[in-house]
Amino acid sequence: MTAVHLCIPVYDEREWLPDTLAGLASQEWDRSEEPFEVWVCVNQGPQTPERIRDANRETLHWLERTRGHWPFRLHVLDATSPPAAPDAREAGVGWARRHLFRQVVARVGTDFIGVSLDADTHLEPNYLGEVVRAFARHPNAVGLAAPFYHRLPQDPQQQLNLLRYELYIRYYQINLWRIGSPYAFVALGSAMAFCGWAYAAARGFPVRAAGEDFYLLQALRKIGPLIRWIDSRVYPASRPSERVPFGTGILVAEEDLGLQRRRFPFFAPSSFELLGRTYAMLPDFFRVHRELPIGDFLERELKGYGAFDRMRGNFKDERRFVKAWHERVDGLRILQMLRFFEPQREPSAALDAERLGALFEGADDALRQDAFSERNLAELDVLRDRLCRWEARFQRRFMADWKADARW
Repeated sequence: MTAVHLCIPVYDEREWLPDTLAGLASQEWDRSEEPFEVWVCVNQGPQTPERIRDANRETLHWLERTRGHWPFRLHVLDATSPPAAPDAREAGVGWARRHLFRQVVARVGTDFIGVSLDADTHLEPNYLGEVVRAFARHPNAVGLAAPFYHRLPQDPQQQLNLLRYELYIRYYQINLWRIGSPYAFVALGSAMAFCGWAYAAARGFPVRAAGEDFYLLQALRKIGPLIRWIDSRVYPASRPSERVPFGTGILVAEEDLGLQRRRFPFFAPSSFELLGRTYAMLPDFFRVHRELPIGDFLERELKGYGAFDRMRGNFKDERRFVKAWHERVDGLRILQMLRFFEPQREPSAALDAERLGALFEGADDALRQDAFSERNLAELDVLRDRLCRWEARFQRRFMADWKADARW
């Protein structure tokens, strides 16, 4: 059995880390198998506030007191002071994740399954077993994006912020599924896993204050196929936080939805359809130059068709050409394209409801009155569940059609 190593960055997590480790101790794991190992990195940069420094010291003391009490081997990395701590330029979750897996690779090489978690994440008891079985059933897979479901906070405004954000995430992914995008997956640092050799080939987590999970999973997708469904869920926390410059914690803490609507609009369905029509034209585009539906974006952001015309000369078969095209117009470019084609309309609750309503019948009716208000939290949660089930059907269908000989 391939060794399993779980890595958890820790920054001001004393209140939540014990429950996360207790959840790992409760995993349904065959005790006859090699036990998994857990790595935590308590980290901080030179500009960390004193309150968080105190919390990190307390976390380290607690870890030292309890490290021998767990049914798994626990590695504790203290990156709270020089020379082990990151400098001001590098400090952040990307550095911490990279540092953790650098230690794993240094210890065991690249023959392992790496599981990325957060310190405030709840796992179902079968999660690790499902991850291991998924890689065993799909030996050509390089990584895994696990199903997730954010836990709702107690505060009504924070619930509203979280529900709107998760609706956005699922709306975005479902539209990518509908057009057949190879980037139809969600990258959450608390809900992903990968083969050690592929992690090394992707050059690991980038040193970024946020978004490191997105960039790693995108790089892995360019190396090979990703598992997009297992029969287990990850439950990330939804607490307000300023640990990263963007992401769930920042959005949950906002006083209203204004910032979120500007950063994460429900993009027009017509923009996704432009990309879908472009995908459908790629076989013809391989044979002869044609104007593509997203041509205006290519001209403005990618200096036109020149790179793609050169690809046509470099790749003699359609499959390799299409792969190269998707590597060029990747997940980041898709997001840029959607922003490029987004009609200039003022973000609003009405626009959110209209876009969700275009996705499937009934969403706009459910949201028309007091759309995205605290009075509508129950309806929003029901809508989240509907999108979650729909996304799961796409994920299961994808896994049912898995090609064991696929290399991309």
